[in-house]
Amino acid sequence: MKLDYSLTTKQHKTEVLRVLDFLLQPAIIQLLTYSPQLAAKSKNQTVFINVVGTSRMKSLNNKFRQKETSTDVLSFELYDNGIMGELYICPDDISKNAKALGHSFENELLEIIIHGLLHLSGYDHSDEMFDWQKKLTDRILKEYENTSRSR
Repeated sequence: MKLDYSLTTKQHKTEVLRVLDFLLQPAIIQLLTYSPQLAAKSKNQTVFINVVGTSRMKSLNNKFRQKETSTDVLSFELYDNGIMGELYICPDDISKNAKALGHSFENELLEIIIHGLLHLSGYDHSDEMFDWQKKLTDRILKEYENTSRSR
């Protein structure tokens, strides 16, 4: 699986880039190990991650889900010409959720991206899906903290 991303908002830019540049690749490797379904579907595929502001996310959520609010993540499967799909993430909504749950922004962002990738591979909301994304996020963040301390 190849990842590509674009930032069209500057909200939480430093934290978003830290997750996209340092935490996401180890998470993907572990996720592919734990999910043969994702590994099979994502071979030679690209996922685009679009980091957007609240108004853009609200517009997308209204257009595709008929909900007139913003949301933290939207996943769109494509499976066309080597493109697995697209994720749209909204840092403001992720930040609000992180505060409400007592998580760091990075923790919540990583978990949300994993959540979106699981959706792209065909998983629907289930206890198994939520358990996987939580365990994987915790493991990656712990490894990152240990690596950062040893530098």
